[in-house]
Amino acid sequence: MGYTCAVHKHDSWVPIEKHHVWPLGMGGPDVDSNKIEVCCNGHYEIHEFMRQLIKSAGIVPWTIAQHFGPKVRDYGRIGWEKSGSPTTGTVSE
Repeated sequence: MGYTCAVHKHDSWVPIEKHHVWPLGMGGPDVDSNKIEVCCNGHYEIHEFMRQLIKSAGIVPWTIAQHFGPKVRDYGRIGWEKSGSPTTGTVSE
């Protein structure tokens, strides 16, 4: 629990999770420099945006992308790019 989320601002305590920016299941290392602290909603949103990047070969239509905050989009794109910019498969932690 905490206030510190890398993608959202919170005025009250929320569950905080560690997110691997470059997902472990996609070849990412399990090191502190590859981890950020996010709320559970932020964690889900980053993974969902990565799924959208995979589905759209990296060009997510604005009608979809606009529903994700800029930090979510940034972390999702970083993870997607570090994973080799896949166009098939799924996002796995």
